[in-house]
Amino acid sequence: MKTKFRPDIQVQIYAMVAWNKITMEEAEKIAEDTIKRFNGDEDKAFDAIDKEQNVYTRTSILTGLEGIQRHEQELQGNDKYMAVMKILEEIHDKWVKDHPAKYQRKTPQQSIDQLYQHLQTEMIGVDEVAKDLMFLAPFLDFEVGKMEKHPGGLYIPCKEVSDAYDRFAKNFFDEYKIVTIEDLKEGMPEIITGYKFLLGEDDTSKARVEFMLGNVDTLAREVVERQSEEMFQQNEDEKQ
Repeated sequence: MKTKFRPDIQVQIYAMVAWNKITMEEAEKIAEDTIKRFNGDEDKAFDAIDKEQNVYTRTSILTGLEGIQRHEQELQGNDKYMAVMKILEEIHDKWVKDHPAKYQRKTPQQSIDQLYQHLQTEMIGVDEVAKDLMFLAPFLDFEVGKMEKHPGGLYIPCKEVSDAYDRFAKNFFDEYKIVTIEDLKEGMPEIITGYKFLLGEDDTSKARVEFMLGNVDTLAREVVERQSEEMFQQNEDEKQ
């Protein structure tokens, strides 16, 4: 996607809109002014924006670029949107591994409500995955969606990405033999303990897993709410 900004700085602009709750025009002005302040040195401008605007995009950008290199051939093939999903999974896995303390939010209720974000990519829903998509989109040579321009805007994936996400998620649930919502609830402990990026040796990672295992019903409900309506059958009677 072509813009007047270097792709990594375009990511920062998206992040400022989404997280700092400013308009696209305001975010672009910050980027332009920062580049001017460093006499056109975009590397220094990038570092300054990341720090001064508290967007800290570097790690996710680097993970995405590594993914583009790793999946280069797939991105040029007929199923390029599934390749996009694989890269988004890598970005998300890296975040989960690096941020075990993020499960503990400002309040206990906020912690529970946002706990689903630490589950596998296939579990968190396409809208949540789209938050990672904005780290990747400016580096791709085909369209994957667009960024809303208003303060607090979201990155909206294109239909092809949404469809690829549904296939990606369905493959995951098939692997765990999850057909009904009850299957999901029963399978949550195995899903949590089977997600290696949760399972660090530090005390915070262990506490996160314990907290998740203590809230499996809430997690299952959040997963269902974030998937397409057709993903789960409602009860055992509907099984063929």
